[in-house]
Amino acid sequence: MAVADFQTRRARKTPKAIRDGADTVAKLFAATVAERGAALAMTHKDHGIWKSFNWDDYGRAARETGMGLIALGLAVGDLAAILSESIPEWLWTDMGIISAAGVSVGLYPTASRDQVEYVLTDSAARFVFVEDEEQLDKILEKRDRLPLVRKVVVYDMKGLRELDDDWVMSYDALRALGREHDAANPGLWDERVAAAKPGDPAIFVYTSGTTGAPKGAKLSHANLIFSIDGW
Repeated sequence: MAVADFQTRRARKTPKAIRDGADTVAKLFAATVAERGAALAMTHKDHGIWKSFNWDDYGRAARETGMGLIALGLAVGDLAAILSESIPEWLWTDMGIISAAGVSVGLYPTASRDQVEYVLTDSAARFVFVEDEEQLDKILEKRDRLPLVRKVVVYDMKGLRELDDDWVMSYDALRALGREHDAANPGLWDERVAAAKPGDPAIFVYTSGTTGAPKGAKLSHANLIFSIDGW
């Protein structure tokens, strides 16, 4: 009974983010970027050299990523997947997808080709982001079995400079497309940020599949806002 009462009180609590007007992850991210601007957002060690990114960098990267996806046809509620180690591009893409009113799903970088195919098919992913040539190979091998995937975006093009395939593009090219689409469509980004509702899914989370096929769970913006408020 005590546990039930505690859960009820927590469920009735209004998260601070909502009280501040940010009732979705997209709105909360936009508000944080506007508030913190030049403050440090993240650091990352790349080939032995630490690189720093502030919130303006983070917001710009997410916006260009999201607008690039919109230019490619990402509709409200469409899903995009990320197959990569934990690198800054992963975070930029995640927030770009969510801010564009899409749904983001992360795949384990150690996932096999069959596991990748399963998650992409089960989730009906329209776009896939991969870290490098190794991860791209998993997608290309299953290409004929992934008819819903419109485009594959690669972060690290090392070893792929000579690749000539309309199904695949570099992350740099996607961001450039996003900048162009943003300039040509003023106001569209703000519309997309405002499009998602608290009850709409923001991310899909899949189990590792060690005891059977991976199982996916939909987490809404409200779910994530509630969790964020608990920190």
